[in-house]
Amino acid sequence: TLVEEEPQSEAPAEQGFEFEIKLAETEYVFETPVAEEAPMPEPAPELPVVGLDDNQNDESVEEQLKKSKERIMRLKDLSMKLRTTNGLQELENEPAYKRKQMQLQQVQHSSESQVSRFTLSNDQDGGTEIRPNNSFLHDNVD
Repeated sequence: TLVEEEPQSEAPAEQGFEFEIKLAETEYVFETPVAEEAPMPEPAPELPVVGLDDNQNDESVEEQLKKSKERIMRLKDLSMKLRTTNGLQELENEPAYKRKQMQLQQVQHSSESQVSRFTLSNDQDGGTEIRPNNSFLHDNVD
């Protein structure tokens, strides 16, 4: 708030600056805000809720239960094998692809392959040059 000053009639005796500190108290009024009640909108007609499980039929749920039971049984068997004295030895003797019931692909042996280890190419003189395909297999040691 602003306060009017009264003019001073006395002249300062010394040349210099004088500062006067004037305090004015401000009254603060705190009010709690009042929320206005908004009119309630009309409820929209309820739409049928479609969940992820609604699209699955009973057979797929049964399949999932069957798979989970099989998984639990496999884990129980594995833990029982590890608890026995020769169970770990049995696991080590059986290859991992058989334990996981995976099928391996039949790969052709490298000696039966029709791919050559050499390449025919034209050199700078226009002649034909035979080069090995693998540039890393050479006699020069780094």
